[in-house]
Amino acid sequence: MNESEKKLYNHLYYRRKKEQMTKEKDAGNISKAILNLEAIYNEVSNRHLQSPSEYSRMILENLERPIRVLRQYKELKEVFERRIEYILGLVRSAIHFTEMEHKQLEEEDDL
Repeated sequence: MNESEKKLYNHLYYRRKKEQMTKEKDAGNISKAILNLEAIYNEVSNRHLQSPSEYSRMILENLERPIRVLRQYKELKEVFERRIEYILGLVRSAIHFTEMEHKQLEEEDDL
């Protein structure tokens, strides 16, 4: 591996590592948001069971949708990330195969 290839490899490696850390951080933030909303929902729900009020019912109704939407977003995000990784794997394989064919053709031309 020459110097420019090493630099390119290092650049790509660290960029991928940074992207992975950002992805994990985003997933963690979404999970934390869901847990926080669920904790608030459970606390208000418990209080509502002890002493029902219109205000606590309104809070519960307004918390249900954000919790559901965040869960759906998290699930869809994970599905799309897996699909993207699969497609990138296919592209990498195709590039590798094409490079191998190209090398083979160059070797045949040299003979």
